[in-house]
Amino acid sequence: MITIPLSVDIEAGYSADQNQIIKHIIQLADLGVAGINIEDKPSHQNSLRDIKAHQTLLQAIKQALRHNGFDHFFINARCDLCLQPQWTEAALHERALAYQAAGCDGFFIPGLTNTTMIKHLTALLSIPVNVMLLPGFSDKQALAELGVKRISSGNALSDHLIALQESATRRLLEEHAVDFLFEQSVRTTWLSN
Repeated sequence: MITIPLSVDIEAGYSADQNQIIKHIIQLADLGVAGINIEDKPSHQNSLRDIKAHQTLLQAIKQALRHNGFDHFFINARCDLCLQPQWTEAALHERALAYQAAGCDGFFIPGLTNTTMIKHLTALLSIPVNVMLLPGFSDKQALAELGVKRISSGNALSDHLIALQESATRRLLEEHAVDFLFEQSVRTTWLSN
């Protein structure tokens, strides 16, 4: 059992239906989850949700959480605008302000690496700005100085670990030996009866 708050990435809510998305979130809150990360780009489409539609969804989520006694549930609104082929800083600010007005507690903008734009965004919003670390874009101190309050590595760590596991499995099958698996020292607690 963990003693720190647990946040869950629910992508775009695992439904196109607003009521079903809200139901998923209330179920998570009932389980003790402290917050969610919710995207504005449904997996079944290439474009982002309409800004007004997404703002309405976020407001409905916040209202349902309050109604069910989850006032402190953290909603981190992930905006995938900077992952789209074309976008502008004005469009970014419009979405950021709309999500903040909907009651979100954080604004997550993966793909934004322009430090000037990050500084403008953190000055614009009163909620924490969250960015994604990328190759050549991982200086936490510099990001903090820009006003960034939260950072994410996305799925990079899990992808790296899966690649290592796949490589080790291939080697195990090809060499029919396990010695290489024990070359690295790992702290392990051996349990015995």
